[in-house]
Amino acid sequence: MYERPDVPKDNPNRNKVAAVVLLVVAVALALLVSTLWRLANSSSALGSHEVSDALASATVQEGGAQALADAAGATVTGDEVETVLFVIVPDSSSTDLSGLYVASIDSTQGAAKLTSLAPEAQLALDSGIASLHESMPRRGSEALRAASPLPAPCPWTTR
Repeated sequence: MYERPDVPKDNPNRNKVAAVVLLVVAVALALLVSTLWRLANSSSALGSHEVSDALASATVQEGGAQALADAAGATVTGDEVETVLFVIVPDSSSTDLSGLYVASIDSTQGAAKLTSLAPEAQLALDSGIASLHESMPRRGSEALRAASPLPAPCPWTTR
């Protein structure tokens, strides 16, 4: 009898071959995802103990935030606002300050703002008024511990 060459023959190992091919594809995909995840997080400083220690040892002066708000012409709104300071450095061992950003997240209004600060911005430090740009090369992450931050809930808005 004549057999057509364009029609595949039944193969008893067809399911086994398909299972092996799918397994190889799954392993390759898992390796790709894990490699990309490792590369994406290789230069990340998330979970840095220095930052955690700096935040834990920060002190808030009584009335300091209110004095800053009054000087800026801000009024109490009653909104729940979380304020986060981002300190940007080239790498985890560097003391050079690349930038400062303040994120203000207003959960009551459902709004957020990211504000860029000049690295030369003056802050109240243990040793007096100075900028983090001046303090970081001398003190490293200790400069963050010495800064007097605003309290986490900062419910003010400018007029």
